[in-house]
Amino acid sequence: MAKPGIYDFDLVKGDTFTRTFVCKDGDGNAVNLTSYDVNWTAKFNKSDTTALFDWTSIGGSPEIVVTPSLGMIVVTVTAAATTLLDFDYAYHEMEVTDGTHVHTIMEGRVDLKEKLN
Repeated sequence: MAKPGIYDFDLVKGDTFTRTFVCKDGDGNAVNLTSYDVNWTAKFNKSDTTALFDWTSIGGSPEIVVTPSLGMIVVTVTAAATTLLDFDYAYHEMEVTDGTHVHTIMEGRVDLKEKLN
């Protein structure tokens, strides 16, 4: 897999968050993610042991759906789930793993914004 992409973004507390990512190789072709699971984690500091969020494609909420043949990862976080988040900013990292190999495919900064009343 290619080196991780950098993705900085804002997440609005209390809003539904939906993003689609496509994992591509160095030639721009979609990477087949068959038999891979996705984990997306954020921490205050990269060296922290406690995650601010730890989302996975292995069931549960929020929903991370992988379309393997297209290299597509769709993340949907409900408004109720974003309401529970409590940080100003954090560093995030998305990994794919087949149980043996782990590849970091994206990293960056996430800023949590409050809604206007």
